[in-house]
Amino acid sequence: MKKIITMIVGIVLFSMTTAVQAQEAVAPLAEISPKPRVEYTLPYPGMLPDNPLYFLKKLRDTVMEKVIADPMKKAEFYVLQADKRLVMGQMLAEQKKNELTETTVSKGSKYMIQAMDVLKAQKMGGNKIPSYMTNRMGNSVAKHLEVLEELKAKAGANAAGIDGTMGLLKQVQSELSTFTTPETQQ
Repeated sequence: MKKIITMIVGIVLFSMTTAVQAQEAVAPLAEISPKPRVEYTLPYPGMLPDNPLYFLKKLRDTVMEKVIADPMKKAEFYVLQADKRLVMGQMLAEQKKNELTETTVSKGSKYMIQAMDVLKAQKMGGNKIPSYMTNRMGNSVAKHLEVLEELKAKAGANAAGIDGTMGLLKQVQSELSTFTTPETQQ
C-alpha cells in the first residue's frame, strides 16, 4: 500500500513539474516581439572585393553601366549593384574584414544614390516613374537599412562608417517617398 501511495504521489509531482517547465519555456517566447523582416530577396554577389580577380568584375560592371541607355534599366542596374554590394558586405563581415565591409556597403549606398538621381532626372524631364521601380527601390532601401542595422550591432564601436551609410540611405528613402504619389504610377 505504501508503495502505491508513493508511486501516485510521485506521478502527481512529476506531472506538475513537467507542466510548470513547459509554461516557463513558453512564457519568454511570448514576450519577444521581433521586428518584422523586410521581404526582399538579395542577389548572390559573385566575387568579393578581396579576390585578386575582382578588378575584372569591376571592369565588366563599368562597361555594362556605360552600355545601358534606357534610364529605367540603368536605375535597375544601380539597384542591383547596390544590393550585390550589401551582400558582399555581409559576407566580408562574417570574415571579420571590418574596413572592407564598410567601404563595400558605402559603395553600395552610392549606387542607390545614382539610381535615385536617374529617377529625379526622369521626373524633372516630365517622364513618369513606373510604380515597379519605386516599389523595388523602396523595398531595397528598407532591406539595406535592416541588414546595416544587423551589421552595426555586430560591429559595435567600429560602426561609424555604417552609420554614415545608413544616413545616406535614409535620405534616399525620404526622397523616394516623393515619387510614390499617384502621378508617378504608370
